[in-house]
Amino acid sequence: MALVLGLINGIVFHNADLARVLDFGIVMVMLLLDNRLVAPRGRRQVVTLDTVHPHEGALRADLEQRLGGKVKRMFVKETDYVRDTTVVDVRYIPVTKVRTRLALRRRQSAPGEDERNLHEVIV
Repeated sequence: MALVLGLINGIVFHNADLARVLDFGIVMVMLLLDNRLVAPRGRRQVVTLDTVHPHEGALRADLEQRLGGKVKRMFVKETDYVRDTTVVDVRYIPVTKVRTRLALRRRQSAPGEDERNLHEVIV
């Protein structure tokens, strides 16, 4: 983006209005595409787990629970069967705090208490 703006403004244009329109258009496209509504901010973290998961699905579920988000990519860097540890490079998108609190309360509550817990989280 910076290179394109530098090239547009560095070249001598016979039409200065065209350069301004191009500058404005490029900046607007960047603002539209680079916001949290279109593409939520992802995070990257290297996690050392105290267990070795036999299947990728179990590993993904464990990471999503521990990190409180939706795992987009994961790369197992190291698996140690002797010490029973796994080192994983994870890219994930965190969920909102309300959803996380609601999920935690649902797991901890007895059947029939969901309505009360839902009200507590929203308030």
